[in-house]
This record gives sequence, structure tokens and C-alpha cells, in this order.
Amino acid sequence: MGRLVTFGCSYTHGQGIELPDPITKASPQGKTWGAVLSKKLKLLHLNLAAPGSSNRRICHTVLRADLRPDDTVVILWTHFERTCLFTMPDDVKKKTNFMDKTWHKNLTSTNIGPWTNSPVSKCWIKHFSGFYDGLVDVNLFISYISYYLDSKGIKNYHALALDRFRGETFSKDDAIFIKTDFSNNAKIFNTNFQACEIDKGADKSHPGKRSHKKFAQLIYKEMEAMNED
Repeated sequence: MGRLVTFGCSYTHGQGIELPDPITKASPQGKTWGAVLSKKLKLLHLNLAAPGSSNRRICHTVLRADLRPDDTVVILWTHFERTCLFTMPDDVKKKTNFMDKTWHKNLTSTNIGPWTNSPVSKCWIKHFSGFYDGLVDVNLFISYISYYLDSKGIKNYHALALDRFRGETFSKDDAIFIKTDFSNNAKIFNTNFQACEIDKGADKSHPGKRSHKKFAQLIYKEMEAMNED
């Protein structure tokens, strides 16, 4: 049976939809948009999203993943004011063969974003992140990953988590830029996740079950239309 493999941040992971398991502390994932979409597509669901991920980390996670030719990949790209720092622990570095093309799988990443309230994050947001800088980056990430997955014959689709950035809203020109500039031929949904937010999850912060279901239903329709072309 084929798989639907989803990548993204907490929105895709399912953080906050339901209360964490009291024993494992894990976030239940049965109500995520990926789980709903997988049922519509009649595919198994593999959720490789991680809370707090930046678009940079999402890109790296896709490149590290053990994907199969019959997989269908859907990536929900996240907020622009995030990034991450890749490092390799000294003990791992000593055991790593850098001639091996898979050495990058040994890297660890430190998330940088507004929720961490760290000096590094504050500096990043103040001096290095911005709406149009984020537009350029997400376009490059989508372009690269779509070409990468296309080269492996893996179906892939892309969506944006946000319709705004610290008070700024995406314009029609911004959407056109993401979809057409830099020879970007990726299959990008018109539906964005934040526009589907109609309820809150158990944590009163992240979108709830109805929001995830609405997003899944809308992008499913877009997938069908894309595949008919």
C-alpha cells in the first residue's frame, strides 16, 4: 500500500489538537490534516513533521527522509521568522565518514524562533528576518525540493501555513512570485492553512480538528484538479 508522507511544523505534527498522552506525552496524530487526507487518498500516513520547525529544517528533513518511489509527499511550509542552526556533536563527528554521502543525516538542529525568547532568536528576528526575505527563501526551498522529488519520481505537493506575517498579508503578486519565479514548476496549493482556521485545539493555541479537516478537504480537491490536467 502506498504512503502519504507529510512534512511541516507543529501544524502538520498535530501539536495541540488533543491533549498529549498522559504516559508517553506524545501528541495524538489521528486528527491531523495529513491523517484526514491519507484516508481520502486511501494511503498509509507517515507524519515526519516536527514542532518548531523552520522552512530550512523542513527542507533538510525531506532530504534526510527514506522515501519510496510510490510515496506521495505533501509539505506544509511554515512561518518565515524561523530558522535553525545545524551542528554535529563531537562524539558523532569522530565516527562520521565525510566521504559518505549520507553524513548530513548525523546533523542535529537547534530551532530559532520567537517562541524561544533567546538572545539568538531576538537578534535573528530583529536583524535578519523579514517578509520579503522569507518569500525568497520559501520559493527557493519549494523549487529545490520539488525538483529533488521529481527527479526521484515521487509525487509532491506544497502548501503555505500562513496568509500573513507579523501584520503583513500575502498579496496576489506575492502568491504569483512563489509559484512562478525562479522557474518554480512545483505543484503549490492555493489553499493556505491559516485561512482554514475555524477552531482551536485542546491547547487553546493551535488549530483544532475542524480546521485540520477543512484544510484536508480543500487541498484534496486541489490535488484532484491538478491530477486531471
